[in-house]
Amino acid sequence: MGEYGKFINKYFPFSASMENEEALYRLICESNLISQIMLKYISLEVEYLTESKLIFYKRFRDGVNKLLMYLPLNEEIGIYACMRYSIEHFLKFVYAIYFDEELEVIGRTGYRHIKEDIKQNTVIADDIKNKLQRIYSYYAKYSNDVHAKEIDENEELVSLGRIIRAQNEYSKEIENDLRNFLNISYKIMNSIFHIRYEMLNASERINIEKLRPKRKEIVLKILEYAS
Repeated sequence: MGEYGKFINKYFPFSASMENEEALYRLICESNLISQIMLKYISLEVEYLTESKLIFYKRFRDGVNKLLMYLPLNEEIGIYACMRYSIEHFLKFVYAIYFDEELEVIGRTGYRHIKEDIKQNTVIADDIKNKLQRIYSYYAKYSNDVHAKEIDENEELVSLGRIIRAQNEYSKEIENDLRNFLNISYKIMNSIFHIRYEMLNASERINIEKLRPKRKEIVLKILEYAS
């Protein structure tokens, strides 16, 4: 049993196992590694980025991590809200880079406003805008496509228990969508900040080497590693 499987057994003992639980865990560990690298090497001299605006990127990172807590509950509203939160804060971070707005204003800015402002912004490269289109589609999916399980009004707690014990219906879909979303986020970040493999220290390179072969290949390509 892997590390995440042990976590589920300890904190969610009645939750059904997920056949892809370790794949999900590795993917989120990879996200943490990339986030750590990005937060270390991104330049605050890009457009309107400031130290305080990094909070939106950190919230994106933390939202991705919290999927590890919501998934064992097997509850669509919580899982979808967590995905939406992560996507929304990544979009807010991109917005924060290119718009001279205070944190509070960005925090209150809605998805539709962000999408339209980015579309109209002439500084943002078309390549980044095209990649953002795919992220918009995931935001729409996790905002609209919710079909929560019905709760028996006479057996509320029993119904909730059944949901937790039932076979997980969302883990495979979340794994696929999260992988695609993270891939796009990595590419957008590197299009903006131009972080290269040769900038990394020995420890960071070793951690990349520990990724599964296909994932390592994707990360190295994004970091423009020259073998």
